[in-house]
Amino acid sequence: MTEEPACCRVRAAVGDPDRAAALARDAVAAGLAAAVRVGGPVATTYRDGDAIRVAREWEWVADTTEEAYPRLVAYVRTAQPDAAIVVTPILTGDPEYLARVEAGTVRPL
Repeated sequence: MTEEPACCRVRAAVGDPDRAAALARDAVAAGLAAAVRVGGPVATTYRDGDAIRVAREWEWVADTTEEAYPRLVAYVRTAQPDAAIVVTPILTGDPEYLARVEAGTVRPL
């Protein structure tokens, strides 16, 4: 039995659809993620001190490897400093897709 690649999903909320699309394109082009989906708009409700706020955001979901996700998170943080970022390990999935995620993500030199 072959071991599945160690993959994860990086999710971020981005406030501008054009910025979300550019982040997706650049992350894939740089090999930081094999695929990125952008969906929205979504309404995000959050606490800001004592105030409750609602923001219109675009959900950004990238499939990458556990090895590459720190670089991807750093890239998103540099481009969108206030992005809400969450990383979730992919425990299992279609082996062919996970192999494509691994193949589509560039390892650091």
